[in-house]
Amino acid sequence: MGFIDTRFTRFWLPVTLLALLAGCATTPEPETEPAAGEESGEAAAPSALPEGPVTPNPYEQMEVRVSDQAQAEFDRALEAMRNEQWEQAEQRLRGMTEQYPTLSGPWVNLGKVYAETERPEEAVTALEKALALNPNNLDAYNQLGLLKREAGAFDEAEAHYRQALEVWPFHARTHLNLGVLLDLYLGRGKEALLHYRAYQQRQEEMDRQVAGWIVDLERQLAAEGGQ
Repeated sequence: MGFIDTRFTRFWLPVTLLALLAGCATTPEPETEPAAGEESGEAAAPSALPEGPVTPNPYEQMEVRVSDQAQAEFDRALEAMRNEQWEQAEQRLRGMTEQYPTLSGPWVNLGKVYAETERPEEAVTALEKALALNPNNLDAYNQLGLLKREAGAFDEAEAHYRQALEVWPFHARTHLNLGVLLDLYLGRGKEALLHYRAYQQRQEEMDRQVAGWIVDLERQLAAEGGQ
């Protein structure tokens, strides 16, 4: 049809300084239920979000204390990653894992470096080490899910996403990634729709691209139901 379905895009999330201990996503999740989707009716539509008020993100509840030296080194590693200087980034991040062995953030970013340099097994190992240090690291679960999806291990990918949602069921990016997996890879459109809506309901402003996916999927499910 002449277009690229961006649901195949790898949703890598670089871990920032504030995530060194907790592994938080670059963009903080809103702490209160946003009003996104109200005009389209999506805010009231059934979704995979739990009932009741939004609970705090366990990532953001963890105290993060790092030295100026650690901050500077981490910033340099992130800059190397932004410039796709993978060898330099790897060197800095590996040094950080040795110098600051309790931090999970460097391991998550090492996972990205290994994935970008086509070393998926090393990427998985790095992300598993991040989770060993911090089982609340939502980024690590999501990156593992993406690696497993790309390897065709769809059941394992789903398990990682669901583990992330056990940590925090309001995590928007996990709902989106799980929706993509269920929709395009596992053929479970009804479940995917609930997660797409959950993602949308966690946005401060409606994501128009995902809104389009929701409309397409609703039409597809309606057509299948009418057959």
